[in-house]
Amino acid sequence: MARACRTTHTLVAQGFGGWNRNDRTRSYPEDKKQNGRCRQASWIHAWSLAGKLERRIGKRLAQLVVLDASALIALASDTDPHHNWALSMFRDTAAFGIQMTALTQAEVLVHPARAGKLEKFLKLIYSLGLEITPIEESDSTQIAKIRSATSLKMPDAVVLCQAIKVAGSIATTDLKLARVAKEKGVGVFSPAS
Repeated sequence: MARACRTTHTLVAQGFGGWNRNDRTRSYPEDKKQNGRCRQASWIHAWSLAGKLERRIGKRLAQLVVLDASALIALASDTDPHHNWALSMFRDTAAFGIQMTALTQAEVLVHPARAGKLEKFLKLIYSLGLEITPIEESDSTQIAKIRSATSLKMPDAVVLCQAIKVAGSIATTDLKLARVAKEKGVGVFSPAS
């Protein structure tokens, strides 16, 4: 009986069945024993990857990523033009914490609710191990300032506010949100980066 290999490889590329960002002890067919030991990725590898990502996008990335709805929609839909980017982004940030605001979650759930697939999509969200963060009353002033200064839509202003609040990066396919976030000094994962 094969023992489970510890990996930081995500299952995003293989679909969402049972995948949890926090589960690193499952055995997969691609795991091979090398010299009697399982192939392992270490925290050193994660820090090295973070350094490569920082050099690629030209900003210091936080170890926390705040998702815009567009990034999760691209991940979930294999017909989305940004699907491959989303798969790559989730693989590249496997060692990072990932958050999504409650408003972003509501925005993502609109289409599945209309299609009668709400429960299935909620299972997908929870299987990814995302932290869903509430919008606090104290955030309202900062969100209003961001929105008035940038003309971002409310959901995008909320994502940017959360990233600033937690000193995180954002993941988005929205070009305007990516541009404004970079102007504010926030690290950005986007297809255009």
